[in-house]
Parts: sequence; C-alpha cells; structure tokens
Amino acid sequence: MKLGLGTATLGGPQYINIRQENSINSNLTSFRKHSFSVLDETYKLGVRYFDTAPGYGLAEELVLE
Repeated sequence: MKLGLGTATLGGPQYINIRQENSINSNLTSFRKHSFSVLDETYKLGVRYFDTAPGYGLAEELVLE
C-alpha cells in the first residue's frame, strides 16, 4: 500500500479564501512555517508521494522547497 499527502490545504491563503481574524492563514510567514512542519513530519513518517497542482495556491512552491 502506498500512502500520500494531498497538499491542497497547505496551499493556504491562496487556495482557501475564508478569512478569519487570528487565523494561521492571516500571517503568511506563520502559515509557511506550519506547512513546512507538516511536510517535514510527513516525510519523516515515510510518505514519499505528495499530490499537488497549480490550483493549490502555494502548495507546489512549498513541496519544491
């Protein structure tokens, strides 16, 4: 069985446009840091398949970094 991570929600503010005060989405630096921590932890757990697409906001950029 192969396990993967869908990265749509990691695309963040540019993908999900629902804005709420004090949301992690409101600060791009914090959002990127949180997204990288998710990617790092997922990789440490052995996941090597990451589903991403241009329509997922910042997701492709984050996966490539």
